[in-house]
Amino acid sequence: MIRTWDDERDLVLKQCVAAGHSFANTAAKINRQFGTDLSRNACIGRAKRLGLSVSRSVKVDGAEHRLNRKPEGKTKTITIRPRPQFVCDPSTGFRTADVTPLNISIYELNGGTCHWPFGDNAPYLFCGHPTFGGSSYCECHLFISQGDGTRGEQMALRGVAA
Repeated sequence: MIRTWDDERDLVLKQCVAAGHSFANTAAKINRQFGTDLSRNACIGRAKRLGLSVSRSVKVDGAEHRLNRKPEGKTKTITIRPRPQFVCDPSTGFRTADVTPLNISIYELNGGTCHWPFGDNAPYLFCGHPTFGGSSYCECHLFISQGDGTRGEQMALRGVAA
């Protein structure tokens, strides 16, 4: 198979890019027409070397679809919740959360239960409260596992400009 570019292939590439076709479809068209074995990435690279402006839209079945477009009129609101208060366990020196564990076994754990372990010896038991924010821990245990953060993060939580 031929893997080179000539003026005829460049012309087809320019026409396809101008028409808004995807590079995968462009590569397939060039391969059918010229008996080549060009990849999608080869077409992308050639288009960049030729200085073709690549649109962020693709025409599929005559309809134009924008790629990586954010929904119009929708903004994401971020709310910062205050961190739970922790106490320092004098026997271990570690921070602990004021959470009463449900003491579930490993066999009862699932994607929606807190995986924070309790106990030093078998049988190991786990917190079992509902998870928070897509993590494996409940809200209190999530904050213990993450630590205090950097100085800039601490200042942002307090609302102080760094």
